[in-house]
Amino acid sequence: MASSFWTERPVPLWLNPPREISAPDKTNQRPGSRGAAGSSLPDGDRVLVEAFGFETAADITDAWSDLITRGLEPNVFMEPAFALSAAQHLARVDRPTFIAVWDLDRVGGRGRLVGLWALVLPRSAFGERAASLWCHKQSALGLPLLDIERAPKVIAAVFTWLTEAYPRLRVLVFPKLVRSGPTFARILAHALDTGLEWRLLDQYERAVLSANRAGVTLSKERRSSLQRRRRQLEKFGPVGTRTACEPGEIRDATEAFLALEESGWKGRRRTALLCDSSRAAFARTMTRRLAREGKCRIEALTIGGRPVAMGIVLKSRDRAFVWKIAYDEAFAPQSPGVQLALEVTRIQQSDASSRLTDSCTLPGNPMIERLWPDRLPIVDLALPLFPGANDVLAGFAWRHALRQRLRNWAGRRVRRGKARS
Repeated sequence: MASSFWTERPVPLWLNPPREISAPDKTNQRPGSRGAAGSSLPDGDRVLVEAFGFETAADITDAWSDLITRGLEPNVFMEPAFALSAAQHLARVDRPTFIAVWDLDRVGGRGRLVGLWALVLPRSAFGERAASLWCHKQSALGLPLLDIERAPKVIAAVFTWLTEAYPRLRVLVFPKLVRSGPTFARILAHALDTGLEWRLLDQYERAVLSANRAGVTLSKERRSSLQRRRRQLEKFGPVGTRTACEPGEIRDATEAFLALEESGWKGRRRTALLCDSSRAAFARTMTRRLAREGKCRIEALTIGGRPVAMGIVLKSRDRAFVWKIAYDEAFAPQSPGVQLALEVTRIQQSDASSRLTDSCTLPGNPMIERLWPDRLPIVDLALPLFPGANDVLAGFAWRHALRQRLRNWAGRRVRRGKARS
C-alpha cells in the first residue's frame, strides 16, 4: 500500500482560529506574492477555513458525509469511517491536521462544507519546508475531498491559508492522485492559473476492473490451469463462497481475515495487521463503521465451511476498492487467492452500482494484472504554494528522489539479510 511522504507529527494543535478567505485575485497578484485574498471579489466567493485534529473532525461527520455525496472524485480512504479510524488508531506520527473549507452563511458563519483536506505538516518551524496530503500505509489514494461545483475556489483557499498560517512552507505534495481523474485536472488548472510550476515525483499504473468489461481476459491455457486447480481444491472438501455484509457478520469475518493474514508470509514478516495492535484495532473499527453504512463486505472462499481465501472490499459511491486479500498458504499450489479474485470479479461485474473496481495493488502484481486488463494511472504530484517558491521545486524533487533511492536500497539489504537468515 501507499505510504506517506512525510511522517512528522503535525504541529501542536494550538491551530489558527477560523479564517475568512476570498479566492486570490490574480489580476492584482504581484510576481512572487503569496496569493493574498482579493477584497473586491463577490460575497459568494468567500469561504471559511478551519484547521483541527481528528477529535474535532469527528464532530462534523454529518457535514462530512454530505460532502462525500457531492464530491469531485470518490475516495473511500477519506470517508469518515475510514479516515477517523486511521487517525485514531494508527501511529501518532501519521496523524493529520484536517483542513475544512466552508461556504459562508448569511451571518458569516459556517455554511455548507465544500472541502476537506487531511495534511501532514512539518512538526517544527525548522524542519522540511513541505507538507503532504495524508496517505498512510493503509491507504491507496491521497485525494482531498472537493465539492464538485466549488473545487477551484476550495483549492485556491487552502493554498492561501497554508501560505498565511505556515509562512515557511514552500511545497505541497499530493501522493497517489489519479492522473486521469478530475482532482488532478483541477489542481493543475490552479497551477496554470497562478503561475505555479509542478513536478511528478512518481507515476505508475495499477489494475482496475471497468464496468463495461464483458469478462476476464485469460488465455485458454491459463483458464484451463485455474479450472484444474479448482478441481484439486474440491478434493479437500466442498468448495463454496460466503459473503459478509451486515455489521455482525463483518465483525466475525474481520477476525477470521486477521487470523488468516497473520498465518502467512505477512505474519512472518511482521507486516500483517494482527502483528500490531494499533493496525488491528484500526481494521476492526473501520470495517464495522463502514459496514453500518453498507460500504464494506468481506468475501470468503471456503472448503468445508473453513475460509482458505478472504478479501475485504470497500465502497465509495460508484467505486469499489479491493483493500486486502489473504489466503491459506497450505493451499498455495491450488491458487486460492486467484480463485477468490475470480469470484470477486464476477460479483463486481454483476453490480450495476460499481462503475470501477480498484485493485489497490502496487504495480507488477502478477495475480490481479493477469485478470484485470484495465489500468489506472497513479501519480505523486508536487507543486509550490506560491509563484515565489517555484525555484525551490527542482531541489525538493531531487532530494525526494535521493531519499527514495536510499529507502529502496536499505529495503533490499534488509530483505536479503532476512533471506540469508
